[in-house]
Amino acid sequence: MPRLETLVHTFSHPWEDISLASWSKYPSPERPDVLTVDLIKRELDQKTGVLRTTRLMVCRGGTPRWLEAYLGSSQCFFIEEAEVDPRKRSMVLRGRNISFCNLLSLDEVCTYTPHPDEPDKWTHFKQEAKVTAFPYGISGKIENFCLQNFQKNAVKGREIMEQAIQRVQTEQRRWEGIAEEGLATIEKHLTSSPTLL
Repeated sequence: MPRLETLVHTFSHPWEDISLASWSKYPSPERPDVLTVDLIKRELDQKTGVLRTTRLMVCRGGTPRWLEAYLGSSQCFFIEEAEVDPRKRSMVLRGRNISFCNLLSLDEVCTYTPHPDEPDKWTHFKQEAKVTAFPYGISGKIENFCLQNFQKNAVKGREIMEQAIQRVQTEQRRWEGIAEEGLATIEKHLTSSPTLL
């Protein structure tokens, strides 16, 4: 029987910062089990502005020995399909495992939207997981382990997102400073050289 878990969080940052920072969460020292995240497909709808991507994630470690005996490995592959709609200010990430599918199904949906109370300042985050294990006799144990791991990694994921947001905001301030400096230099040259006007 599938096990479900839903977590909700509010980020004190605008949706635009969240949607940009999401792409730079990994690699991260807080999640060394996430080995790689590779973009394998990207489509931008020119009419709607909707971005659709597919990424391959490779994770390793953290699997108890009793479960690794069934899986045969501690390395797992996931596919993440994302849809980012800047006009509706919505980002939906759908992930699923593509390894060990005969033993275990992991499905996750993450939704980022402006928070209804402060839509220009906060982002509402909803994270849903569905775990289904198939081996008779131990499916409940596998599902419980996976949901506990999901809850633990969800906390780390939010911390990593906060760090990514800080990097994005720092970079944005840096580029704004460079642009202001460049405009000031142009203005100075224009006002000091009347022949250029």
